[in-house]
Amino acid sequence: MVYIGRLSSAAELERTNNLKKKLTEWDFNAHDLSEEDQLRCVVIIFEHVLGLKELKDLHISPNQLHQFIFAIMKSYHDTNPYHNFVHAVDVLQAMFHFLCLINLIPSFFPSGYEKKNQQRCIPDDLLKGSDAFALLLASIGHDVGHPGVNNHFLVESQTPLAQLYNDTSVLESFHAMTLFNLMRKHGFKVYETETTKYKEFRKTVVNAILATDMDIHNDYIADIEEHAKKFKSSDPQPRLKSPEILSKEKKTITGALIKCADISNVARPYHIAESWSNVLMEEFRCQGDLQRKLGLPVHPLNDRHGSLTQSDSQIFFIDNYAMPLFKSVGDLLPEMSFSLKYLENNRKSWQECKNVSVNDRSHRHNSSGNDSGVIVSPIDSRQNSPIVAVPAAMTMHRQVSGSCLRPISTLPERPGSEAHSDDFNRSNVDEVLSNAGASDAPLVHSNSHSKQQSFGWSLFARSKSQTVQNTNQYNGIPYEQGDRE
Repeated sequence: MVYIGRLSSAAELERTNNLKKKLTEWDFNAHDLSEEDQLRCVVIIFEHVLGLKELKDLHISPNQLHQFIFAIMKSYHDTNPYHNFVHAVDVLQAMFHFLCLINLIPSFFPSGYEKKNQQRCIPDDLLKGSDAFALLLASIGHDVGHPGVNNHFLVESQTPLAQLYNDTSVLESFHAMTLFNLMRKHGFKVYETETTKYKEFRKTVVNAILATDMDIHNDYIADIEEHAKKFKSSDPQPRLKSPEILSKEKKTITGALIKCADISNVARPYHIAESWSNVLMEEFRCQGDLQRKLGLPVHPLNDRHGSLTQSDSQIFFIDNYAMPLFKSVGDLLPEMSFSLKYLENNRKSWQECKNVSVNDRSHRHNSSGNDSGVIVSPIDSRQNSPIVAVPAAMTMHRQVSGSCLRPISTLPERPGSEAHSDDFNRSNVDEVLSNAGASDAPLVHSNSHSKQQSFGWSLFARSKSQTVQNTNQYNGIPYEQGDRE
């Protein structure tokens, strides 16, 4: 089955080379690409990496690769303004850029590529080509099936999915589970006959996806800083370290890379960072609209009519999340320090936007006498952005009016455990992942309508017994840790 349109040989080569050039640049903007070219970019990256000598034994055919990538794309909800396939492509490109920078894999244009320096142990002696493949796979699948709301929402509304994962890294666990089920369903076999290699590969992918949980962001930064100090002061020869220490160091480095890739849009050139901020803010506000419908507390960042501006939220995120992360990773991997200048420039630009907004408010107040206390951001949430729509989870408000999500009667596996997959009925997995509409993800919507509110194990449906008073109480922190999940 062919998912990507065919061109003449000359036209195809020219188009591929143009996309390769875009993929090597930090000003890559996935929003500027058609859906077909987004798919092409993913195929180009994976075909390039699968061409590495140490990955030749994977024997993944072009048709298998194309089918799997297409299934990944269809499992993202394009109704999400931010957490959609475009975001996945953006994170994948950022990861590819980082892996080329640290010389773990060659670039498309390898004139500047040098064989790993044997004097360095970060990350050359810890990461291999198979780890690069695992990180790229985690990047494209790290948000697969995302419902358009964050962990905080799922926990507060007591959804079955939150209960399944004990309110801990709920979405990240779900994404990892979904990714591996898609791999199995579409025959994307990686180290199938080599148990040891498969366990290590799966561990790397799962740990990378779990690292994107913003609730553990500060813990990861502290861990990265600690490892950076150890690498500078300890014996650089990894053969002198125990397997446990090497495993921890590898987890820290892979986590650092995917965390930077996941929030890399704030460190892109400003016009690109702004377009990502626009769609992210729209998704936040859609969650706030849904929270209000369900009687849940609405955080200021999610309040469409609140006083928190887009500039304020971006400045806060850069100061408290992005800058500390990229600085600590820059100490661990000096090649990554290039992003700091972009963060500094973007912060200045957002500060200028904020100043304009304050001045504009002051002018309007003096001329009209309006003292509403609401600061209006000069940046419209839809300006210079792709067409946005409501997130997938917005359909959950239908439980109020009588419609329902398609019930899922089976429990998906929890990532992080190798033994559980054998205990999970394969036919049930296929049912959970059955293609409904345009998605392979476990969240599927029913076209049927029922007067009864029958939700069963609809993983994202709010618990019917849950009652929460609507309050806009603000705890003084303008940004929740889980708001970029």
